[in-house]
Amino acid sequence: MSLPRIARRHLLALLAAPFLAHTAAAQTPVKFQLDWRFEGPAALFLASTVKGYYKAAGLDVTIDAGNGSGGTVTRVASGTYDMGFADLAALPHGARVGTSSLRRIVQLTALRPDLQLLPVRGNLDTRLRKLDDG
Repeated sequence: MSLPRIARRHLLALLAAPFLAHTAAAQTPVKFQLDWRFEGPAALFLASTVKGYYKAAGLDVTIDAGNGSGGTVTRVASGTYDMGFADLAALPHGARVGTSSLRRIVQLTALRPDLQLLPVRGNLDTRLRKLDDG
């Protein structure tokens, strides 16, 4: 037995409603500061926004242009921004860096032995909460 075309549309709408409601759920806001203007190195972050990757992951990401790595580090350290993209040299002596990547730990230790490297595990919300808690 075949359903009339209008009935099929209504049935699809009813079946899709819970999924649409889930995607409309509140997303976690994230403020992201670039080190400089919207230029080549920022393409990775901007393309992810345009393609909807952040939204698909439940994130409402705001990306702002910066005015240098030093300013970005200061703004993230002060809590004005949640995350940032900056040059490694802009980190102050003895800065704490959280990562779960063994490769990143080895690279950072070779480049900047003064940094305190702290393990960070969990999804983005868990990682941000751990950073906030100190």
